[in-house]
Amino acid sequence: MLAYRLPLLLCLPFAAQATASEKLSPEQAFDLYAQALLEGDARAAEALTRALPADALWNATALLRLPRLLQDTREQVFDQWEDDVVPAVLAEAVVTQIDRTYASSHCRAVPGQTIAEAAPAGRAQVTFTCQVPVWNTGSGLLADPAIQQKLQDDEVFAAYLIASELRMAEQQTITGTALLEGSAGTGYFPDGDTIRFLAPVLLSIFPEALADTLLEK
Repeated sequence: MLAYRLPLLLCLPFAAQATASEKLSPEQAFDLYAQALLEGDARAAEALTRALPADALWNATALLRLPRLLQDTREQVFDQWEDDVVPAVLAEAVVTQIDRTYASSHCRAVPGQTIAEAAPAGRAQVTFTCQVPVWNTGSGLLADPAIQQKLQDDEVFAAYLIASELRMAEQQTITGTALLEGSAGTGYFPDGDTIRFLAPVLLSIFPEALADTLLEK
């Protein structure tokens, strides 16, 4: 399932080098990164590429691939499911709902809440908000221990339930913090760990109990 591959995304390495032509504030750097990764925004990836610092842990090719990173992962899962027991129509329905969930996450830095280090080559911490699905695990179907166990044991059932619940789920706002490398003089930029700060969004497509179980495997 997709949850098996999501933890790998949180550890992706990115090699460096480029010349910066634009300087980004911490808020701009975070917003562009979230738009490129979660919303598949190619223009955001291009803006990041134009601002790529010489010492950033990225290269232009990796940045321009950001909008396809999650899509490529989903396609791999779709291909895997086609070879296994999940019907293609059901797998496609899951992928569609996951796409919509990430695209509507609208992760953005909160203005006026950035904490920047004074060091020349420091970091800045931004506070951000995102919209994620509400999984009602306190009552109803997902509160049933037997259903929770079946989610872990039966991929077809899990795929059906995830697609159904994501389609109908209400949204809630979550808050987090992320670190950006740089300074006011050089501008700020995401690093290889920035994706980790978005883990609650990436994993919001599953009930928390299921995501925790899959991450342990």
